[in-house]
Amino acid sequence: MTSVVIPSFQGGERLKVLLECLSRQVTDFEWEAIVVLDGSTDDSLDVIRDWAAIIPVRAVDLGVNQGRPTALNAGFSAANGRVLIRCDDDLAPRPQYLSDHTAHHRDTDEVGVIGLYDNIIPQTTYTSAYGAQAHAAFNRSVLATPAQYLWRYWAGNCSVTRTMYDRVGPYDTAFRYYGWEDTDWGYRLALAGASICVDPGLETPHHTPAVTTEIRSRRAFLSGSAATRFLEKHGPVDDPTSIEVAQWTVWTTGVRIASLAPNSIRVAGARFIDRVGHRFPRGITRKLIALSVESSGMAGRRCGPNPPASFGKGV
Repeated sequence: MTSVVIPSFQGGERLKVLLECLSRQVTDFEWEAIVVLDGSTDDSLDVIRDWAAIIPVRAVDLGVNQGRPTALNAGFSAANGRVLIRCDDDLAPRPQYLSDHTAHHRDTDEVGVIGLYDNIIPQTTYTSAYGAQAHAAFNRSVLATPAQYLWRYWAGNCSVTRTMYDRVGPYDTAFRYYGWEDTDWGYRLALAGASICVDPGLETPHHTPAVTTEIRSRRAFLSGSAATRFLEKHGPVDDPTSIEVAQWTVWTTGVRIASLAPNSIRVAGARFIDRVGHRFPRGITRKLIALSVESSGMAGRRCGPNPPASFGKGV
């Protein structure tokens, strides 16, 4: 059996799309989907109950929001399958999704599989000037990454077997806010001896939530903060994809200066870019967005592993 674990928070509308996609899967094996509701108060539970009459899906309701690592752990604990797929609730898997993930594990427990995102991007100031290009560049960089560093890209479209999951252990609930709970697990997966691969055929349509400069900058701050927790836990790691800035340039000097601004000022700046950036030449808008995102990430790293709880609002 293959189990699909879906962490979800306020994802009723997203789940309608995802569960319909799962209903179209072409498989020759038994499968199940477990949706973990992490404090959802929308119609998510009703959506799952409706689809349970059509496909093998069930809910695990945590009642209150406990964070993605806790939701993932609850889902994997409830799963019955030998193959375990993590599928975030904003994905829209193609009909071969379950079969393609499962095929990698048919003869071995020693592999971890990553699928990339094919972002479905609405036209906003952020996506037009920066987001679409940044995502395409990211996917190219992943495909060019040596196998020993692919753990860095463990995220919301991935799979292992139950044997390997039990060897690695649960997701670390210390990563309470946005980011790095999956990177931490991917790193531990690599340490456990798994061979990690990226399957280009598993690139999956993704309704990305990061469609404004403000949202992306908030996420960059929280991700930067979580990165310091990773470093506290594991120490420096051999990772050429590290985003740490090593050299002083005019650009990095500007990023460092902007990172010193209070969070409220950086958020106001991001909102200003979203509101009026379309009036500027695209190159200037792209630089302003990059400055906002990169300085927020640097500010998060300076903040350390305990960011202000209020800064996660809207992420």
